Amino acid sequence: MTESWLGIEQLRIKTEDTKEQQESKRLDVARLYGLCFGTEAGQKVLAMMQADVDEQETFDPNMSAQHGYYREGQKQPLRKILQYIKLATQK
Repeated sequence: MTESWLGIEQLRIKTEDTKEQQESKRLDVARLYGLCFGTEAGQKVLAMMQADVDEQETFDPNMSAQHGYYREGQKQPLRKILQYIKLATQK
């Protein structure tokens, strides 16, 4: 790890944090996601994740609703990554 690594505990948003502290932590995490997935390797990983998610139908009339919820839940990590990357590029 680099000397500037904050450590996971320092990045966790806590209810007792001020709004400014929460926003600062959110931006720090977004920057880390941007650094990680902004590389060529990170872009390849994102493309593979996207392909995996896109290949799977969320809801299938022949399957139970729980199956659809499960599939939708599988998409959540990718969505979170993309949200952080977007936030990192906006600031």
